[in-house]
Amino acid sequence: MPNAHAREPAERTILDWIEDNASKYPDAPALFDISGSVRLSYTDLAERVSTLAHEFREFGIGRNTRVAVSMTDGPETLTILLALMSIAAVMPIHPAAAAETVDALVDKLDISVVVGAHRPASAAWKIAASRNLCYIEVESAPSRAEGVLLKPHGTIAEPSRELAGLDDVALYISTSGTTGNSSVVAITQRSLDRNISTHGALNNYGPGDRAVCVMNFTYLFAYVRASLPILRFGGAVIVAPGYRFADMQRCCENLKPTSLAATPTIIQKLITDSETRGWRPGPDVLRKFHATGEAIPDTLRARLRAVYDASLGTNYGMTEVSPQVAYCRPEDQLDLGAVGKIALPWQVDIVGENGTVMPIGAVGRIALRGGYVNAIVGMEKETRFDQDGRFLTGDRGFINDAGILFVAGRADEVINRGGEKMDPKVIEQSLDRDPDVVRSVVFGLPDPKLGQKIAALIVLREGATRSVQDIRVSVGAQITGWGMPERLFVVPDIPTNSNGKVSRRDLSLRYADE
Repeated sequence: MPNAHAREPAERTILDWIEDNASKYPDAPALFDISGSVRLSYTDLAERVSTLAHEFREFGIGRNTRVAVSMTDGPETLTILLALMSIAAVMPIHPAAAAETVDALVDKLDISVVVGAHRPASAAWKIAASRNLCYIEVESAPSRAEGVLLKPHGTIAEPSRELAGLDDVALYISTSGTTGNSSVVAITQRSLDRNISTHGALNNYGPGDRAVCVMNFTYLFAYVRASLPILRFGGAVIVAPGYRFADMQRCCENLKPTSLAATPTIIQKLITDSETRGWRPGPDVLRKFHATGEAIPDTLRARLRAVYDASLGTNYGMTEVSPQVAYCRPEDQLDLGAVGKIALPWQVDIVGENGTVMPIGAVGRIALRGGYVNAIVGMEKETRFDQDGRFLTGDRGFINDAGILFVAGRADEVINRGGEKMDPKVIEQSLDRDPDVVRSVVFGLPDPKLGQKIAALIVLREGATRSVQDIRVSVGAQITGWGMPERLFVVPDIPTNSNGKVSRRDLSLRYADE
């Protein structure tokens, strides 16, 4: 089937493409903080990353050294991450992570160095001290060329100064665990560059682009969608310490960003905040949005057009593979439920339970071949492939006669109610069409007689006056058979897991006794 993308550059190491951009766009802006008070040109960025990489190597951090980084997001954090990923293997850890989470990751990855701010109360500091690990404190130092001062506490047990290459691990990322326990994926510099260069090429990023990154750098999305593709192609990135509407408002007025990539939850929040306050960005500000990381509500594109006169791009992929599997650019017009055109080098097969390829339009398991599959720490790669060498995604979907991929949901999210199998996404589409429903998520609850019953969380629009029963009656007219949820819960927001994704499994456990 047709699958293509344009102008993808040759694979480069992190240091190579940063230095290349410094020669192409020396004075162009590369990084801002959310207020605009910090501005780094590409020359500044290259000098900082190169100098910091050299300093870290002097401490004994090099190829295959495993480093945990726990810092609040901002331009300084991104430069620290880029410097470390260029020479070592980095595990980003949220600064508010619990001590047991940090301890488990340090143990699983055999972390030998922890990098973070001086916070004796933080879990990262405590775990480093308890395990007698080297802790490198990062202190803000605006007067220094590097912008920070590195202060090591202790020494590295097994120092390395060997240079890292394209096939060395640069980044460890926890998967979302949307249907099971999360795992840690190892991403090489080659895999990372394939991902960011493909996304940047597909979206035609260039020096005129200016993106806001509100995603935490513990998420792969923050790297491969919200920041590095823009930097890879010479644009600028505004790094925010999370989402706050007041910050976004000032950022739009002062820095005039052209795009935002975030989870649907954050984009929905921005739209709702804008509607509530009667605020709209100026001309040519936030014209493009990109969402991924969880199911995209069918209403999101319509709301963006109505409130921002902006378009929405999406993609289909997962932490375990590189590059993205399918894409929908903001300017593309696709049917509801479509995730997009298949991107090279991937080939997608829809297979039945016995592994045979299904005909066009038939729903089956999504299996991949042709791209790069990242290693999972502690797991043999072969266990994730079928007998024909195809990577099994765990998702269900189909391909239409135009070669567009549709995702019907996770294979193990299908709700089995008394033998009747129902796709939760189909029910969500009916709920989301109700004028008072902003967003919904459908999941199964255990039932002693039927096996499962259907439950749904719904977020109502501000000012909605209809009762849940009124909504049930209205939606019931659209849902046939046994698809109407027995339980409807009104919530202010849809809960997400630690990776910013909706986990039906977690919701099933959480609401089992409600």
